[in-house]
Amino acid sequence: KAQSLAKFLVADLQGVDKQVASRVAAELGGWAEELTPGEIASSAKQVMLLTQALRDVKLFKPPDGRCLSPAGEYNLRLGIQKEVDPQFVATYTMPRAAAHEGHPFIVEAGVAIGGAQAKEGITVYRFANRIPLLFEAGSDVATRVANRKIKWSSYKIDAKKDRVGIFVSLVSTKIPFKGTSKEYIGEDVEPIAEAVRKALMNCAAQLKHHIARREAEKDARNRRKNLTKYVPDVSDALLKVLLKIKARDGHAPPPDAP
Repeated sequence: KAQSLAKFLVADLQGVDKQVASRVAAELGGWAEELTPGEIASSAKQVMLLTQALRDVKLFKPPDGRCLSPAGEYNLRLGIQKEVDPQFVATYTMPRAAAHEGHPFIVEAGVAIGGAQAKEGITVYRFANRIPLLFEAGSDVATRVANRKIKWSSYKIDAKKDRVGIFVSLVSTKIPFKGTSKEYIGEDVEPIAEAVRKALMNCAAQLKHHIARREAEKDARNRRKNLTKYVPDVSDALLKVLLKIKARDGHAPPPDAP
């Protein structure tokens, strides 16, 4: 219905204002300003040139993520606690949607330590638009990032001995699946890989505080235990010293005696 390409871009595409629309039209040349959108659509060559120009122009605003429905940190944490019953759990949701090829996406992540049925090492649970992904986990971006891109020891987490549960959920208007099975997302999708890495690092940083406090409490208990263990021996030794002093001098030394 729009009478010009610039008006069509502003009215029908999200994140395109008049300045960006004029820039796209200028990149295409004079014919883009003379033809209507319907006339441009009738030519495969012109459609191809328009598509390339839209890809080359980097001034577009990021797409609005209000159309997405992430689970939210509260629901994610509640679900992990219900199913795993871990000793510690941390969750994170991106504050704003990012974009890949014009499609908004939000990454949510959770990291759990412990759990009655958890296995030693890292176990990754993946979700795409709230649907669990069960196959080809080894090729998925969440598994690759969790095993290769996070230095867990920096967060006081032993990735081999601790029972670590990794939960990664991606919501988007278009999930960039690899292969026909649609069971995994490739590591080569850099915006998503980076978002997953940052989300897991945020969760790990939260856990580091809890783990450090647990270790401090454990050290304090061990110190009290060691002191309690040697109290009888120290008391006996002091008593013997006092008895020897009394036998030598005929009286016990005053309390402030050196």
